[in-house]
Amino acid sequence: MSHLTQMSLLNSYRGSLLLRQSDRLEDSVSALSNALGSKWVVERWSDCGGDLSLIVFSRLEPDLMPTFVLFEQDGAIRLATVENDEWAIDRSFRSLCGAVDALIAMASKQNIEPRHHATRH
Repeated sequence: MSHLTQMSLLNSYRGSLLLRQSDRLEDSVSALSNALGSKWVVERWSDCGGDLSLIVFSRLEPDLMPTFVLFEQDGAIRLATVENDEWAIDRSFRSLCGAVDALIAMASKQNIEPRHHATRH
């Protein structure tokens, strides 16, 4: 019986391991940064409980463009969109790679045209 309990615990923690594996996390950050270019910012975020998320937001119009959040929940990777202060979980994925591909597709569809250019150094 304890073997079944251990397997159940392992399965419940498997999702939380997806973003914690540094090689997968770094690969995801690199893939997002390379695919989306300089118009988008990709940040790793860790909450006070140690849960990790990847947050992607517009560098040029952060208040006008959606923010995308990849996080783990219930053993799956979730892709959420935050727009106009409204949070929506768009999709659930079994793999981090699938979630990253979907995020790239969603962000690439956004039309980012800056209303004014401000160069910061």
